[in-house]
Amino acid sequence: MKNQILRYSFSGVIVSLVHLLVGITFSEITSFPISLVNSFAYIFATAFGYIVHSFFSFKSHVSKKNFLRYIQVIILSIFFATCFSFLLGFF
Repeated sequence: MKNQILRYSFSGVIVSLVHLLVGITFSEITSFPISLVNSFAYIFATAFGYIVHSFFSFKSHVSKKNFLRYIQVIILSIFFATCFSFLLGFF
């Protein structure tokens, strides 16, 4: 159990760094608003995190069906977060 927690923590740090690097890179090469850049980086890092956690943290198999369902939930959560941000006037 202790090793799994360490693997999960290490994977989380790597996924966070991937999110940061993708966001910085994408913002440097495009002129898109930072909210759109962050959404793209979030989706990319989340997909990367799913794969890393499946193979490294939990040592399970990645299935296409579960992965697509996971991505759909993430995209839906971004949609609702964006709508909520508009309602609060953050954009």
